[in-house]
Amino acid sequence: MSSASGFILRILATPTLMIFFALYGFAQTSTPPSVLNVLSLPYYSVRGTWDSTLTLNNGLTDPLTVSAKLFALDGSPLSLPDFSLAPNQNIAPRLSTLLNQVGADPKFWEGSIELRYTGIAMRFGAQLTVFDSSRSLSYDMEPPMEFKSTILEGLWWSADSYTSAQVMLCNTTDQALNVQLKVEWQSIVIPAPPIHLVPRQTMVIDSNTLLSTLGIRTEGIGKGGLSISHNGSPGALIAHGVVLNPGGHFASNLNFIDPATQPSAVLEATGLLLAHSSSPFFPLGSFFTPVLALKNASSISQTATVVVQYKTNGMVQVQTLPLIRLAPHEIQLADFAALLYSLRGTSVDTAGVKVTYSGIAGSLMGTLTSIDYYSPLVVDAPLVSPDPNMPMGGNYAFRLDRSLQPVIYWKNVSARPTALMAIILYEGGRYTPPLVTLDIGETVSMDIRQLRDNRTPDLQGRLLPSNLQSGQVLWIPHEKEIPIGRLVAFDMIAGTTSNFSCVNCTDDRSLLRCVPVSIVGNFGTSQQLTMYEDHYTSSIPNGPYASYLVTNQCAYSSQNASVATVSTTGLVNLVSPGSTSLTVQIDGFETRDDGFQWITVALLLIVNPPVDVDPTISVSGPSTVPLRSGVIGQNNINLTAVGSPPGGAYSWSTTSNKVSLTNTDQPQVTVTSVSASTAQNDVIILVTYTVNGRSVTWQGYLTVVKPTSLTLASDSTNANGHTCVTSTQTPTCETSTCGGPTCNYTSYLRILTYNVMDQFNPAQAISGFTIDIQESYTTPSGSCASTPPITGSGTGSIITDCFYFCSSTCASGGSCSVSSQQTITVNGFQVRTNSVNWACSGVTVTGQ
Repeated sequence: MSSASGFILRILATPTLMIFFALYGFAQTSTPPSVLNVLSLPYYSVRGTWDSTLTLNNGLTDPLTVSAKLFALDGSPLSLPDFSLAPNQNIAPRLSTLLNQVGADPKFWEGSIELRYTGIAMRFGAQLTVFDSSRSLSYDMEPPMEFKSTILEGLWWSADSYTSAQVMLCNTTDQALNVQLKVEWQSIVIPAPPIHLVPRQTMVIDSNTLLSTLGIRTEGIGKGGLSISHNGSPGALIAHGVVLNPGGHFASNLNFIDPATQPSAVLEATGLLLAHSSSPFFPLGSFFTPVLALKNASSISQTATVVVQYKTNGMVQVQTLPLIRLAPHEIQLADFAALLYSLRGTSVDTAGVKVTYSGIAGSLMGTLTSIDYYSPLVVDAPLVSPDPNMPMGGNYAFRLDRSLQPVIYWKNVSARPTALMAIILYEGGRYTPPLVTLDIGETVSMDIRQLRDNRTPDLQGRLLPSNLQSGQVLWIPHEKEIPIGRLVAFDMIAGTTSNFSCVNCTDDRSLLRCVPVSIVGNFGTSQQLTMYEDHYTSSIPNGPYASYLVTNQCAYSSQNASVATVSTTGLVNLVSPGSTSLTVQIDGFETRDDGFQWITVALLLIVNPPVDVDPTISVSGPSTVPLRSGVIGQNNINLTAVGSPPGGAYSWSTTSNKVSLTNTDQPQVTVTSVSASTAQNDVIILVTYTVNGRSVTWQGYLTVVKPTSLTLASDSTNANGHTCVTSTQTPTCETSTCGGPTCNYTSYLRILTYNVMDQFNPAQAISGFTIDIQESYTTPSGSCASTPPITGSGTGSIITDCFYFCSSTCASGGSCSVSSQQTITVNGFQVRTNSVNWACSGVTVTGQ
């Protein structure tokens, strides 16, 4: 495909079309129809040391069959076997190989090519490079498209008397054509003899012969113009040419344009090599000298302003060259001398050229070439007249085999900063670099080999395969401003270059995606939104082909700032309980085929993530509640909830029948045991706190513990003993009453301490409660059993049992004993039985 303008309209809706996306929604676009497409290339050659490489690039997601037919110079046809291309595949066969395979007659060593395929228009690209590796010569062409008139304009220039030119005229139709050439020489228009082309004929015109025929005597070919007209329909005649100096390793394209297709009086070029290039693959001594030749194709004098926009050390610089004044039909060269002198010690990253002329659109054309006399290397930078209303990107085939160095150049030709999306497609994968941003007039480059060899990750962290040999680069404008682009394949060993600038019309749909998709959190906290702009196209199936981080480029607002606020960077602050939603938006553009033409519509991409702000709640209190049998002893606990912010409503509940709750609408609830737990934490307690319609629920677990057994914690003898007195005393562990007048003495004192244990295995101590503790004895027996043992009771969770023996018999030195069965109950549950035997010298306690 060529960069010629087509009948493609880009419409910006006014006012802006508002498309409100759901969290994962986007507008649907229709797939363009499949049609029969015919592309023609005006000239190829495999004669002598020349050969030609035909690059075919399938930009479709489906397989594609391309038929190819060669036409000899006399118009004789030769069909080649069809080419079958897998989805997004490109191939680059040599025509010499193809001709040998079919045993072609030598008359087919030169001619033209016709390609046919059925598919979506402008999703397939073709390019032809004609080269002579032995002399470092190459020139290239793409199929011209979208003609509007029957006039073609071109120009040539030469630096010495050894340079010549060839012009190839190709009749693409099955009808004869009458062609009229006019040579513009030193502002004089000289008609050449008429030319008659039979159907499918290609004529090669030598510039020296043409000048001689017209009586022009000159050393070399100088500089001149060529105006071509014909009697066929627009596009019936296509032309291309080459300016050659084989001994000087010089070859440059001689391009022809239809002036009626030029949308404005501006010409732009990207990828100009200027002075010392900072690219590492050029030889150290390389110094590129640009040559810009301009032709005034009109009969009125005009001026041309040439602006060179270049970048050094990452900074864009602008230099205006001396004004060029052109008489009618005059050709002049731009003066780069002062600029080159100023750059003699500077490395230039990238460069481009802008030519603005005073005449009407299409009245001026030009050719731009950079020459490195050190390499030698000749690199053309095609001048195009971009249409700001055309939603076009590009699709460039590339190869990394041999010594090829493919570099893509993009230039912003608009009056405001812009951006584009680039995707590298290859067999088995894709690679999405970050969004390519371009300042006003800036040219940027992307070195594919460097991306591969430096192991540079893309947006998803993917790497290009280290053995990557071929693929294609699809790029799509991201803004309403449309950049221009091209790919240059440098062959540093052969000393040749090839240009690829195939335009591509593809649909592009945008989706604004929010992570997280919704926010739920407690008041007083904050959460960060992360915003992505996802892009979808039918050219690349299976999900978005690119996802760009746009958090800081979005506009944010809250529908209820008393519930939640949001900062300019997407930080959401949860202010108070309630529900609201946010509005996040960003300007976007969508390109689609509406059935008649390609259009770009301005969109406002919007998402409305919901926000729910909850209150907070905390609960304090025991994790166990004691069970009792009877009416004495603690059998409940209090749990206390604190909700925030204050002023909300509480609601306590339980899913268990092992407890009952009272005061369930208060911050503090009373939990009363009903039956023992069968497992730890088998009682669920819930409390819900509600503020402004938003609730938070706390869930806790309790265990109803039943006193089941005692575990001996300590067994000790008090050295001070127990004091037995004759006076009446309330019994304590230290003192009690002893019968008889001589019963004042000190008995032993043995103290047993028990922990109250629950019902589980292993059992756990029940502590922290005021549970009821009781003991009882059976009727005592023994020689001193006239008085029953003294019993005790109390509350708590630790049992202390004191054993002593106050007896007048023991006081007088006698001997006696008493035996009884002791029973201990806790909260009404029998937990231990002891056999107790008292004697004057000590006590024996045997537990059961």
